[in-house]
Order: sequence, then structure tokens, then C-alpha cells
Amino acid sequence: MKRYLSLTLLAVCSLLFAGCGYHFVKGGEKIPYDVKTVAVPTFANKTLEPSVEVVVTDEVIHQLIIDGRLKVVEKKDAESILTGAVTSFSLVPLSFSSGGVVTEYRVTMGIDVKLLQVSDQKVLWKDNKSATWEYRLSDSSSASRSSQDSAIRSASKYFAESMVSDMLSGF
Repeated sequence: MKRYLSLTLLAVCSLLFAGCGYHFVKGGEKIPYDVKTVAVPTFANKTLEPSVEVVVTDEVIHQLIIDGRLKVVEKKDAESILTGAVTSFSLVPLSFSSGGVVTEYRVTMGIDVKLLQVSDQKVLWKDNKSATWEYRLSDSSSASRSSQDSAIRSASKYFAESMVSDMLSGF
């Protein structure tokens, strides 16, 4: 009897949830349906942090590829172009040792992005976002720089995920 009730409950739940599911559809509210390709030139760097624009651009391209709704192509083959600029970069101390030495930082970046339709240079979407990530310092300076680089990559990944979601999903 218990087995029969368990199987019945399983069957009912399967039927109830079989048609449910969330999925993305091509386009979104902000991007015309006929735009299927995008070029992503290296973002500009308006900060003093070297190469931060390369990390941000790489993460944006990676996230667009993972998402799959827009195919990343060379500029000559693109229907749209996503441009961007890292406009600010800061390191803010968060915690200190008993001797007053910084042990943890927060990386914050400000990033402007704009999607243009190639055919008429119409701005399809634009936004200004910030991305933050925290990291702990280690005893060696090379490991501390590695921790900072890792935090920059993590903040860039967070930014890219949020930006692609906002740009393509209309959220």
C-alpha cells in the first residue's frame, strides 16, 4: 500500500512539473530579434590599473558565448557592436591586523557599456554598472598581487553575467 501511494504521488508530481520550466528566448525586450551577431572590441581603460580592460572584455566575451543568444564574431561580420569602458577602479581596505596592517581589500570597478546596431548606428542598449569583489592579502607580495588579480577576474565575471542578463533578458 505504501509503495502504491509513493508511486501515485511521484506520478502526480511528475505530471504537474513536466510542463513547467524557465528558459530564455532569442532577443529579449531590448534587442531586436533580427540581431544575431555581436563584435566585442577590447574595452577602453580610463583608469590607472593596467590591463583591467582586457580582463573585463574577456569575461564579457566568455559570458556571451556561454549564453549563446548572440554569436560573437569579428567586427566585419557583426550586426551589432558592444563597446565599453572601465571608468573607475579602486581598492578600499576592509580589515586590518592588530598591528594596523591591511589584511583585506575590496576591488570596485565602474564600467560603461553600449550596444550599437551596425546598419544605422542606433543605440540598442546602454548601461553603467559597478562590480565589486573582496580578497584577503597573504604574507608575500606576489601572492597578494595574485589575490588582487583573482579578485579583478571575479568582479569582471560578476559584471559580465549581470550585464549579459540585463542586456538580453530585459530584467
